Amino acid sequence: MKRHAANIGMDPSSIGGHSLRSGFVTSAGKMGIPIGSAMAMSTHRDTDVFMGYYQEGEMLNNPAADLLED
Repeated sequence: MKRHAANIGMDPSSIGGHSLRSGFVTSAGKMGIPIGSAMAMSTHRDTDVFMGYYQEGEMLNNPAADLLED
């Protein structure tokens, strides 16, 4: 990951495999993908770690979050 980031001019210290997994789980939460399906794809073994990202994604898709913008 770091080598590919450097090849396209990104700071390699700003990205890693964890970033991709975190982004995937957050996106799955936003899209309402079932937890079991998302965990199977992300290969997370720790449900607590997975749920931290998943819930964050669900929160971003919650209509109540619009109230926080004002």
